[in-house]
Amino acid sequence: MMIAKYADRLPLYRQEQVLGRASLATPHSTQASWVDVCGVQLQPRVDALREGVLERNVVYVDLHAGADARE
Repeated sequence: MMIAKYADRLPLYRQEQVLGRASLATPHSTQASWVDVCGVQLQPRVDALREGVLERNVVYVDLHAGADARE
């Protein structure tokens, strides 16, 4: 669900429709709660990554957005 939401850019209401067609009815409000829980669980990792990056004197980035870039 998280990959579909963020990597595939599929909104929760659309995921609800897809799951409904597969007889896996899951309201997008329930999915939103799951997204919140994932965010809370992932926040310590995000904080650690941010801290590690900010400790560097130089940060290299790849400005190439890739083949899947959407403008």
